[in-house]
Amino acid sequence: MKNKISFFVVQIFLVSFFLAGIFLILASLQSYETLASLFNRFASDGELESFTGSLYQILRMPFALGGVFFSVLTGFLLFRWKRTKSWIQEFPTQSRQFFSLLRNDTSIFLKDVKTTIANQGWVINAVLVVGMFVAAIMRIKNLDIPLGHDEAYMYNAFASRSFWHIVTNYHLPNNHVLLSIIIKIVTGVFGNQVWALRLPTIITGVLMVPAAYYFAKRFYSAETAVLGSILIAVFPILVQYSVLARGYAILALMTLLLFTLGDYVRVNENRFVWLLTVLLSALGFFTIPIMFFSFGALYIWLIVSLIFNDIRSYKSKLDFLKYWLISGFSAAILTIILYAPIILNNFDRFLGNGIIAPLEWDVFPITTWTRLRNTWIEWTEFVPLWISLLGVLGLLISLVFHKRFSKQKFPPQLAFLIWVLTILIVRRPDMLPRFWLFLVALIPVWAAAGIVEPLKRIKITIGEKWNPAGVFVTIIFGIIVLQSVIAIPFLPARLATRDDMELATLHLKEYLHPGDLVTASTARLPAMRYYFNYYEIPRGYIRESGKFQRAFIIVDTQKGETLLSVAPKMGFDLPAIDMDTAQAVAQFDYITVYECYPAP
Repeated sequence: MKNKISFFVVQIFLVSFFLAGIFLILASLQSYETLASLFNRFASDGELESFTGSLYQILRMPFALGGVFFSVLTGFLLFRWKRTKSWIQEFPTQSRQFFSLLRNDTSIFLKDVKTTIANQGWVINAVLVVGMFVAAIMRIKNLDIPLGHDEAYMYNAFASRSFWHIVTNYHLPNNHVLLSIIIKIVTGVFGNQVWALRLPTIITGVLMVPAAYYFAKRFYSAETAVLGSILIAVFPILVQYSVLARGYAILALMTLLLFTLGDYVRVNENRFVWLLTVLLSALGFFTIPIMFFSFGALYIWLIVSLIFNDIRSYKSKLDFLKYWLISGFSAAILTIILYAPIILNNFDRFLGNGIIAPLEWDVFPITTWTRLRNTWIEWTEFVPLWISLLGVLGLLISLVFHKRFSKQKFPPQLAFLIWVLTILIVRRPDMLPRFWLFLVALIPVWAAAGIVEPLKRIKITIGEKWNPAGVFVTIIFGIIVLQSVIAIPFLPARLATRDDMELATLHLKEYLHPGDLVTASTARLPAMRYYFNYYEIPRGYIRESGKFQRAFIIVDTQKGETLLSVAPKMGFDLPAIDMDTAQAVAQFDYITVYECYPAP
């Protein structure tokens, strides 16, 4: 009797999902006007403002794909009901077997990791420790980077609030949810100092060194792995973004780990590593949705490796394909579960914000070209031109001669190229320079491979056992380590440095009285609010309008700001201050603090 009731409930569940799938397919085929008319009937005021034309365009394809998936899957399960009943009855036994195999696979993987570390010898282990030390020095050295707008905004609007607020609020994509949660925990332990905000990304940057080594070692050689990992420790743009309290460094680390794990499951049927791939993918998505680039490239690389028959230890290609499909769908489902509170609470803002809206075709090419040019400028700003050009040459060589240099038949560089071009054409995103940072930990490895691997093939022996590649890598490694050691005595002074907004806040703390107003540009306001909160100054002083007895206005001349452009306004453009009363009362680097009085 209980089984009959259980089977009946399952049938109702499957029929419900089948009908939901059909509804999604039908909805994707309707015009915006038809759907808007339908949804407006459920709104209390007769108009659902959140359902816009742009949101309709974003949801149309996911609705169609989701509808097809649900209807086909549930339809198949209902059509093959006898087989479905058999699966349900066998599920408890199969579950026990699965978890037994999972424990065994976990033990095998951990044993493989332990063996790899032990077999690589004390020299490589010492190199990795030194590389991590160098990465830590470089990031601590750059802790004096001024607190940025996005860092301060993420802390003020998300990480300083409750956990529930973090996982349900997405009014702006500034909420890199996983990082916000981690920062919430870290600042709860250490306080909300700037270094505490940045500690998670600093640790992420340091962990990239061993992650890059093992990634490069699986795809190339130990020499390439050593050079690639030490380059990652000092690559300026990577150092910067693994200091700033933003989630892009986490995506770079996740990408390294996922491709390393992906290569492991390519040649080892291991359920634990597939599960680990699912978890890391979902956590990457939970940090920033642009994890879609790395995730898609990984699964393209795996499926093409299957097509090229570059897999081992699986019973058949179909067996590998099952793991590929189940892990991919599992990562997607887990991501949806993690984002469920945000989707339910901020559905329109999560999927329909203007930042991720597709560009129009007429502006897409020129915008993309401009963004790529800006990316090149930003990534090479502190890199000598000859090194940048050498890196580009290394990238090209590692791609063209991949079969000669790598154990894998299909280059991951090409998987990224195929997937990124597909997304650019289909979605036409406005790819800001920081959006490409998922590649920033891979590029130094690929560039190193293009330089080191040809050197390894030069038939010259230096001394008893040294080859040109080993000598080259040792020299570069030694130079980088020496420069890092030289920087150590200067670290205390760098750590004691306060940025201009913090100094301005400390100055204002001594002069503010009830009735005062403090304001700055939109770009500067989040940092000001952060420091006001840190130094326990009432944030009610910070306003962009309203009555006041005296105003303190912070102007950043480096950004081209003027007193008139930042001053509070009456109406649309009239300044609310008497410009004749304005006088500069403090100067900190590029910002000036003006004291002003109301306009007559």
